[in-house]
Amino acid sequence: MKRILYITYDGLLDPLGSSQTLPYILSLSKDGYKFIIISFEKEDRGQPEINRLKYLLLSNNIIWVNLVFRKGLLMPILRLMNGAISIIKLSFKYNITGIHLRGFYPGLIYLMSCTSYKFIYDIRSFFAQMIDCKRFPKFYLFYIFFSFLERMLINRAAGIVVLDISAKEFLIRSTNYKKICEVIPTSTDLSQYIPLTKRKDIKSQIKFVFLGGARYPYLPNQALNFTKKFMEDGIDCTIDFINEREHAELEKLRYISRFPQENCNIFHLDPNEVPKKLMEYDCGLVFIDSGKWLSMCSPTKIGEYLAAGLHIVGLEGINVLDRLSKDHSCIDLVHPILDNKAISPLEFNSKKIAEKIYSNTRSENSRLVAKKFYDLEKANLKYLNLYKKLNI
Repeated sequence: MKRILYITYDGLLDPLGSSQTLPYILSLSKDGYKFIIISFEKEDRGQPEINRLKYLLLSNNIIWVNLVFRKGLLMPILRLMNGAISIIKLSFKYNITGIHLRGFYPGLIYLMSCTSYKFIYDIRSFFAQMIDCKRFPKFYLFYIFFSFLERMLINRAAGIVVLDISAKEFLIRSTNYKKICEVIPTSTDLSQYIPLTKRKDIKSQIKFVFLGGARYPYLPNQALNFTKKFMEDGIDCTIDFINEREHAELEKLRYISRFPQENCNIFHLDPNEVPKKLMEYDCGLVFIDSGKWLSMCSPTKIGEYLAAGLHIVGLEGINVLDRLSKDHSCIDLVHPILDNKAISPLEFNSKKIAEKIYSNTRSENSRLVAKKFYDLEKANLKYLNLYKKLNI
């Protein structure tokens, strides 16, 4: 039986794997594609949740190779080697028609396997963004080496996926890439978000939510400053952080910023519960640092906030938000004011933003933008067409 090998460095049981990787693969499998998935699951994942997911995947004729993600000095190298060995073993056992590489690390795993399958390089971020995010040291020779490997993946790929049109423009401009390149933003299953009929009372409390990562390049401290400014301007509000593993870091930031504990909640939700929970909020915050490479990112939370009918406030400098904010009233941008010590204050008019959040048309407008740009069905059609074009 012909199968596509899908490699992701994220765990399928991680929030990103649950909201992004799984929905795409489950949908494509219904269109007749058979998958083998290699993923890296955190070592503290319990066997019951692994077994539940394995059963779900097997019931959809999907084979899952779940490798363990352990932390340690040599672990990154061992993970890459383990992944490469898995590819070689699977190549002997199954008739693999092509490989879908979700990001740079899976690309390295594929190169280490020394196999020669037709592959899609799904660029979640360019390598240099990892340096921007401080996940790699900024050494010149180090950068040259991994940029060379990235260029090798780009040149060998049968097709490429990027998250934003600005990334495609950069790719063509910097590499003269002429093969198939699809722009597919991080989308969401709109059917999971059931609209609420209750309208927002202009005198009621505004509930802000910060979904996802809490470490750099995410700026939860700016989200706290933003919410605090609303409170100082006499607007009753709270902020919730929905995050899986970084509660201690968030609590420390809350304490340092002197943000009232009673107005801040930090908790984790099962990924399947997030869509329903988001419906309880009024405004989603996308506070990410800007930069040459970070500007081309496509935060998953944008589509999720919009699908839930929330107003969005983000920092300037992310291309997709910069574009959307010019044409849609459901998105506002604020910018930090630089001083000699740190990026601390934010410049914005809380009253004007609050008026948009209280608007009776806010939820409908947000969902229309989600339907136009972040519908998972549309994204899956693009992947389906790409698979057909490349004959994998």
